Order: sequence, then structure tokens, then C-alpha cells
Amino acid sequence: MDLLNAILTGLTSLLWVPLAPLPAWLVLVVWSALAAVLAGSMFRYTSNQRALADVGDRIRANLLGMRLFKEELGVTLRCQAQLLRAAALRFWYALPAFAAMLVPFVFLLVQLALRYEYRPLTPDESAVVVLHVAPEEWPHCRQVRLELPDGVVAETPALHDEVEHAIYWRIRPTRAGAFELRWQLGQNLVTKSLTVADDARRLQIVSPQRPGRGLWDRLLYAAEPALPGDSPARAVLVEYPRRSTPIFGFDVPWWLTFLVLSIVIAVLLRPVLKVKF
Repeated sequence: MDLLNAILTGLTSLLWVPLAPLPAWLVLVVWSALAAVLAGSMFRYTSNQRALADVGDRIRANLLGMRLFKEELGVTLRCQAQLLRAAALRFWYALPAFAAMLVPFVFLLVQLALRYEYRPLTPDESAVVVLHVAPEEWPHCRQVRLELPDGVVAETPALHDEVEHAIYWRIRPTRAGAFELRWQLGQNLVTKSLTVADDARRLQIVSPQRPGRGLWDRLLYAAEPALPGDSPARAVLVEYPRRSTPIFGFDVPWWLTFLVLSIVIAVLLRPVLKVKF
């Protein structure tokens, strides 16, 4: 999983280079359009297009029948039953396409989340760092010390949570840059990246968590390799501020904007892609 994440992150970063000068909202529109083309193409070649076209004809015929024979209760009920059956068939014929699209779209959303979900810290902006320790290692790691690079200072001493087996620090970067936080847990060195930028509006990779060995965490937090299986640490978190994406005065989640735009663009491109939904 770490190798796959590294390949996908590197490939996405290369594709991001020509989009770097654009505003964040326009970059999201471009990725939505690319996703729409990908989704439409995959839907065309992984779904039963002939069957979907036939179902579409049935739906239109039954809608017309309901309109022409609206005074005939029996005809109307039969048309409604046929509409329900056609809707179920449409979903069934489209199911293989949805399954095929699931994997690439999950990875694409993860890559977009690395840039849109959180923003970097800015100089003199504080953040909380959390080190989660395995319960069996907790008695040996309670006194672990956070090693900070030049350009980052600690504002508080370590705070220990005996229930969650976690240690908290509040830190503050004094300048922009890419930093590495370090902990020495016995023979194991644990590191975590820290991203600080002068302009927090600029899109760049932000890694809020270095995951443990859980598959779900390794999928969602793809910017850094997972902690080794024998590491006393289970996860390391930096509480970055969430990125705001205002649209017409409303703070709309970036993923909702992406999904809605992708669907709308895919529908608009349907004649060009020659695909039946």
C-alpha cells in the first residue's frame, strides 16, 4: 500500500504542475471535468449499453402511456409498475460500471483530499501534535521527548492521556518550510512531516496523520508511509486547520463540489461520449 500511495501521489503531483498557477476553485473544476470524462468512458465500456437504451425506451413509453391514459386507473397502475421494474433494471445494468469506477475514484478523492481537506500552517500559527502509543508500550514511552527542528518551537510541555495512551504537545513554527518532527521510542525513531507556508491559500500536500498499520488509515492518509508494524507508536497527528472553500457565500465541502460538478459535466458530455446512463 505504501508503494502504491507513493506512485499515485507522485503521478498526481506531476499532473498538478501545469495547474499550479490557477486558483484553487478552478483547479477543482478541471479535476471534476477530467473525472467526468473518465467516469463517462468507464461507464460506456463496463455497462450494458444496449440494455440501458432498451430500458430508457421502456421508461419513456410508460411515461407517455400514463399521460395519454391518465383517466384509466388500471393502465396508470400498470405503467407505474413497469416504471418501477425499469428503474430496478437500470440500476442492475449500471451496477458493474459503478463497481469498476469505485476503486479509481476512491484513490482520486484521497489525492484531492491531500490538498483540499487541510491547509498548511502559517508562521507563528500554533497547532497540536499527538503521538499515539501502543497500550503495551505505554509504560516505557511515557517520558518520550519531542525533538523539534530549527524553525519550530514548543509552547507547552507534554500532556499525557493515560486512557487513550496519547501524548500531546502544542507547537508553533516561526518560519515557512517543510519540517520533520522526531521521537526516539527505545530503538525506534518515529518521524512526522510538518508543512508551513507563507500563503496558506496555495494548494499543496498536507499530511494530517502518519498512519499505523490499519488498511483504512493507510488508504486515507496516503502522503506518508505507514509506521512499521513493530513500532511502539500507533499514529502521529498534526491538527492542521481545515481548508475553507466558499461558494456564493457558503462554505461548501470540496468533495461535494467535486462530485456535483463531475455528475453535471458527465451528463453534459453524454452525447459527446456516446454513453447511455
